[in-house]
This record gives sequence, C-alpha cells and structure tokens, in this order.
Amino acid sequence: MSDDLVPELHDIGKMVDESLMNEDGHTFRRIDDRYKNRIKDNKNWVGIKFHTGGKTPNEYKGDMDLFLLKLSDHMASAVSRMLPKKEANQAKDQAKTQNKTQRSDKKRRKSSICKLWWENEAETELISDDKEFLELIDFVNNYSSNDGTKYFEKYGKRLKECPEDKFPGLNIISLFTHSKLVGKFYRFFKKYGDDIKDNGTTLGEVYEIKKAENNFTIKLVHGKIKFHLSPVRAGDLNIFNVKERIVEFLKQRDEILFCTQDEFLAILPVNKDITSIFEKIEENLYFDVEEAEAVLYEVYPTPLAMKSRFERTNSKGFRVREKFNYAEKLIYFDLSPQIHDICDLCQMYEATKEFPRDYVYEHLCEKCRTAVRNEEYPFPLDKICESCKNKNEKWLEETISEKLCIHCFNLREEEPRAPKIVEWSESDEDFKVAWVKISLDIEELQKILEKLYEEYLNLNEKEFEKSREGEIRFSVLSEFQSDFENFLGDLMRKREDDGEIEGLLADKFGIANCQWILSDLFCVRIESLADITEILEIYNKLFNGYFPKFKKVASPIKLSISYSSIKFAFFWHWRFLDNPVNDVNVNLVGKGEMHLDLEQLDNILELNEISVAQLHKLAKISEVSKELSKILLYHKGEWRLVKKEDYEKLKKFTSAVGFENILTYAKMIRDQEQLVE
Repeated sequence: MSDDLVPELHDIGKMVDESLMNEDGHTFRRIDDRYKNRIKDNKNWVGIKFHTGGKTPNEYKGDMDLFLLKLSDHMASAVSRMLPKKEANQAKDQAKTQNKTQRSDKKRRKSSICKLWWENEAETELISDDKEFLELIDFVNNYSSNDGTKYFEKYGKRLKECPEDKFPGLNIISLFTHSKLVGKFYRFFKKYGDDIKDNGTTLGEVYEIKKAENNFTIKLVHGKIKFHLSPVRAGDLNIFNVKERIVEFLKQRDEILFCTQDEFLAILPVNKDITSIFEKIEENLYFDVEEAEAVLYEVYPTPLAMKSRFERTNSKGFRVREKFNYAEKLIYFDLSPQIHDICDLCQMYEATKEFPRDYVYEHLCEKCRTAVRNEEYPFPLDKICESCKNKNEKWLEETISEKLCIHCFNLREEEPRAPKIVEWSESDEDFKVAWVKISLDIEELQKILEKLYEEYLNLNEKEFEKSREGEIRFSVLSEFQSDFENFLGDLMRKREDDGEIEGLLADKFGIANCQWILSDLFCVRIESLADITEILEIYNKLFNGYFPKFKKVASPIKLSISYSSIKFAFFWHWRFLDNPVNDVNVNLVGKGEMHLDLEQLDNILELNEISVAQLHKLAKISEVSKELSKILLYHKGEWRLVKKEDYEKLKKFTSAVGFENILTYAKMIRDQEQLVE
C-alpha cells in the first residue's frame, strides 16, 4: 500500500448515502462504530476526513499535503466555494433538514447532476447498503496506487453520474470531473510550491487557505496550436501526426486543465513559460498564446475573462490586485539568424531539400544513386533499375519541384496518416470528398456557459451576490470537454484496439469511404453534393442530443464542411475549415458557400416541405445570373411555380435563411453536379 496521499479519493464519501454515515457530510468523521473500527490509519483517510472546513486536529495542522489538498479542492470546485456566507448557511440548514427526513425512511437515496448544456438532469443511486459501504472502506484501506487510476477504474461510472455538490444551483459538474481536477491542482502545487511566491514567502511555507488564495499569484495561459506549412500533397497531412502527439502530451500534464485539438488552458508559476513543460518546441508547430497573472482567488478559466474582470473593477467593486499583467505572443522553434532560401510549404526554415528529387534519390539502390548523382530531375529512366522504377513509379515522371526544409521533407517520409486519402488521390478516378472539421472556441464557450448558469440560478431562485452571478470555474469547462469528446467520437472515432473506424458517419457512408484524421477532423468520400445534407442531418441530430441548450442561447461549437474533387489542394480547404464564420459552414469549391446559425440549420433541413424541383430551377437560373434568380424569386409575377402557396413558402423560407445560403443549398441537392478540380 502506498503511503502517499491520493487527492482524487478525497470526496469518495459523496457517493454514499449520508444516512449510512450518520452525519451531515461526506467525511466519515461520525460514522457508527461498526464502520469506524474498520477504517485504517493512512494518509488517504486523513485527506478524506479533514479536507473540508471544520476543526482539524492539532497533529495535522502543519501537514502540507492536507493543506494542498484543501487548496486544490477550492480551485477545482464549480461554484460552491464562492457562495456568500448567508447562502452557505442556508444550504447547510437545508442539508440537515433533508438528511433527517431521509434517515426516517428506508428508500435508496438518489443524487442528480444538471449539466448546463443538457435539458434534463441525470440521476444516480448512492451507496446505501452495508456490503457496498464496507467494500468502499476496504478499498481505501488497501489502496495501493499513488494516483487515481484504480479509483476511476472501479467507481468511474458512478463518479460520472454523481454531482460534486447535490444542491440545485450547484449540481452542475460530476464528482469524476472534480476529482480529476483536484488531482491536477494538487500535483501542480506540490511540484511548483517553491516557485509560487508572495514577497519571498513560498506556497510551501503557508498553511492558511485564505492567505494563499488572496496573496499568491500564478499565470494562466491560453494557447492555440497552429502549424506553419500549407498542406498540398496527401503526405503533408502527416502534420496532424505532430499535432496529435503534442495534444496527447499536453493532456497528460498536470499544468494543462483543458485541451482540444486546437486550443489549451494551462496554469504555471509566474517565473515559468509554456515552453518549460517541453523538452523542445516541435519545428512544424507554433503556439499563439495569451497570458494573465492573478492571485489564486481571481484566476478564471481564460485570460480574457480575467482581464475583463479587472477592467470592471471600479464599476463593480471587485477586490483586485493593483497590478494586472496580460500579454500575447507567438512561441515557436528558434529560426536561423542567417538569410537562406526558405521552404515552399512552411515559409519558416531554410530549404535544404528538393522534392521529389531528394525523396526518390534516397529510395534508390546504391548503384542507381551513383548513376544519377549528377543528373537533372526527372532522372533518366535508362539509368534506373527495374526494382527502383517500380518502387518510385509515381514520382519518376513528376515535373513539379518543391524546395523544402528538412522538417517538411521528413513529414513526407513518414508513413501516411491518411492512407485512404493517398489511395483516392492517386486513383485515375475523380473521387469527390467532403472534409469535415468541428471547432471549439474556448473564449466563447466560457461566455455561453456563464449565461446558461445565470439562467439555471434564476430557475432555482438562488440569491447569489450580484458580483458572483454566472461565474464558473475550470471544472465546468472540464465537464464540458468530456461530453464534447464523446460527441466527436459518436460522429467518427478510431478504435484504440485495432484502429478501425466507427461512428455515425462510418455507419452512413461505409468504413471504406471514411478517413479519420484527428478526433475533430474527418474526410468522407461521397457520391454527390446531396450527401452533404446527410452529414448535416447526422450532425444536427447528434448535436440536439448532446447540447440542446446551446440552440437556445448560442454555440461555441462550429461545423465546417468543404467539398471538392480529391485532387484539389488541401490547404485551400484548410483555410476554410480552420476559420469558421458561423455555427455551420459549407464550402462547395467553385460553386458557393453557406454559413448558417443553428436555427437556420434546422430550417434548411426542413426543406423537404418545398418542392426540390423549385430549388433546382432557382439554382439553374443563378448559373446564368445570380441577380436574375434573386429578382425572379422576390417578384411573384415573374416566378413561375406550380402552386402559389409553394412560392410563398419558398420566399418566406429564403428570407429566414438568406438568399446566398438557399442558393448554395439548392446546388447541393441537385441530382448531378460537376465540381472544379
């Protein structure tokens, strides 16, 4: 058994019916003797019993591990630690009354969680019988790991369904998310305790929570993960190998509190830079970061949120430090101090390779290398053996030459990340594909969650201080991330065991026609433009299941689809995919674009009520003149529709969705389309 305190275990009592523990809490302090005598003396029980308020025995008052656990518990809470005293006392009184009522009956107690983006609460049963309770006690007694892995393996499902705080208005995150985040904060404070200082005093020298929260400063970093190169060939998609490695690395770090494929939030001591957590910065990537420094109590989920709080200080009366530091910068691998020819793809580093010449040369046998060493490219075929010809067949007659840096060149040397795309692009057949990207804006996410939380508080009539309404902490973002990742996986995922693709898009279009690239980036081979409607319907239905509340407020999640021949250069698609304009964005290369909010998406998917023939007619006229099609649509006498009511319906619908959007959609649902390459 490990002697280390495992912070993730601290709230294990919240899974237990309080009537079993004979107390108004979850700390096992006043449980019946038949249970108490079974509890062993170890660090985890110290953390479980004394991590909350209340009196701490003298023997533990100088325990640094216990102090850091308490501090981490505060930092990882949703909102409950920020309740004004009056509200906190009311909550305690309500708890006592409720618990007395519960103990008078024998029913199994339930606890519910209300995620801000859901419509309904999810309930779970608490542990309420002797056998399960004794098993839980023995689990803590014999816990042999120094992290929370075994805890989450055994109780993960229940932890995800159990709220961190059970009271309406506060029950907005799961115990699973809270426990994970407490572990991250605890290890962060443990690692950097000597770097976090206040006037020369380190965090490791303080044992008072309020003093630590009000005086010790840390840095919050919001980073966007970008790459330099413009992917042209299918092999350039290997840049996503680099991006995935970085993202997986970041997710394992305790300094990283939130991370998607595009963005991350990190905490650091003020004397550290984000580069300090890497051995080196990947040459192909760079970070666009913004940083803010503040005392622990004033650290909020994004630097801009912190900045806006400080800017509102005078009018709102918040207590803040006199100085607030905020900065923006780019962080990338060191460049050469000398001027050289630069890489055609990334425009950053010295071009030392010629592609495909050097690529082919490195894949020739020694005899063939000698024969063509001084030859211009393409190499004379009569100087290359049959074996080397077969191995390099697709490049030997390539006439387009690119000057590359060693980093971009090495990417093309790797095994292809997207083998199906390589196969489709090298085929003589002109396949049509839809590139699908789902983006998440962290800044927008926080604003939307704050608005939804304000609505939830109003619904539950919670009398929070005006200055605290709608404030959320890191844990709410972490709770959202779990559902967001499940949402992406339901669209398309790659199984860890065998690498096979599954998900709703694979079910609809077939595994052979789907290429998973990243958790938020896919490519689907489709037969016609009309298939894009199928993708939109799948996305919309899944979105309604996961994030229905976003449709009533706004959405931080953006869908982008770009459609063309597989031969069309990917970097043009990427420019569109990586810069969403609205909630849903569709690009038909050479045909038009469509940018919709979620309400417009619902409307446009209901177009089956309007004759498809009318939309085809509109699209056909627009090919002659877009202005003419607009005039005909809005001038009833000139628009020859079969039924008057259909005309009125189409006109009303177009006004709601937008003429450009309806025109693009009309082109999408035509039976036959010819796309430019």
